[in-house]
Amino acid sequence: DVTITGSLNADFTYSGGSYCQYDTAKNPAPIFGPGASAGTFSATPAVGLVFKNVNTGVVDLNASTPGNYTIKNIIPSSGGCSADTSALIPITITAAPILNATSFTPSVCSPGSPNVTLMNGSSYTWTVTSPAKITGAAPGNGSVINQNLTTTDSVPGIVHYIVTPTDGVGCVGKTDT
Repeated sequence: DVTITGSLNADFTYSGGSYCQYDTAKNPAPIFGPGASAGTFSATPAVGLVFKNVNTGVVDLNASTPGNYTIKNIIPSSGGCSADTSALIPITITAAPILNATSFTPSVCSPGSPNVTLMNGSSYTWTVTSPAKITGAAPGNGSVINQNLTTTDSVPGIVHYIVTPTDGVGCVGKTDT
């Protein structure tokens, strides 16, 4: 009897080549062509890129450091077939924008004008959620906020001013409140 083993195939790709840090809804997973399979995944440089599981090749964008990486799928020799490590796929993880709250007025009596100053090197979007009625705090976007919230017609309560930085090309940073 002769056993014929199919050749090993480590070929894979990722959809897209650039990903945003912290975009866990889009953790890249390898896509295998016909006859290809997962082995053990590694990255060069070896420090910075984190896999959810080295046997699946799914990249953990929340735990990975921004940078350029080359990912390799290694299938060890089996059944007389040589190992396959020929697939090398480059990916880039783009740094998420950072938001810095430089000053704010945490408490104010009505009527009054609490001030929120938020600065970052990128653009942002913001929303206001509150049981209180606040004027002058409509949702918006821009590159630097110096937002005055006028409380003339406000109902007493806590105001949540939620700011999310964006880099203008699709990467979103961590939301700050």
